[in-house]
Amino acid sequence: MNKLGLILQAWKNSFRSPQNTLVHRHRLLYTGTNALLSKNQNGIWKCVVCKSTSDTLNQTSFYHCVICNNFDICCDCFKPKRHPGHTHELKLVNTSLVYAQGHWTCNICGNESRWYEKFAHHCAECEFDVCPDCLHPFPSPFHAHPLYKANSQDVCSLFSDQFWKCDNCGSLQSNVADNKPWHCPACKYNLCHSCIKINRSVKAL
Repeated sequence: MNKLGLILQAWKNSFRSPQNTLVHRHRLLYTGTNALLSKNQNGIWKCVVCKSTSDTLNQTSFYHCVICNNFDICCDCFKPKRHPGHTHELKLVNTSLVYAQGHWTCNICGNESRWYEKFAHHCAECEFDVCPDCLHPFPSPFHAHPLYKANSQDVCSLFSDQFWKCDNCGSLQSNVADNKPWHCPACKYNLCHSCIKINRSVKAL
């Protein structure tokens, strides 16, 4: 059986239709029962989003482009995400398929995309984008719950019109460099950038 036959058989076994999304210009095949497909790719594939390989992810199911052959996305990256700073579900997109120039700005931290950053989690209804750094929770020994990078305007509205307060060191934050608090939406707890750096230094030891 040739490669196309193996792929078609894997597709039939998965019982899922190809996914037509804004993450890739071609339809993606979800391979739920993909032993034949994995074998045909030497058993190893690499996620184009997180850059992890299937052996480190310990996953056999993934989203695959039949036409491009080397375009694969792991299930963790593909599934829609939630961020406490936004109401709606965020879906993974290739920003060049959403914006004419492929250029976008994270609505949480305000950072602009770099030339190699093609993927974002996007709300089509609000044109709201979140970068990978802001999307993932950050565990801290200073607080019981994971912290998310937050929009300072949202945090300032809880504290005052111009300042927000770090709940670890007690400092008032107002300048641009400290304009991205790490925030617990459940407790309204905030950490400044300096305290997060200390946290990361402790973890590295």
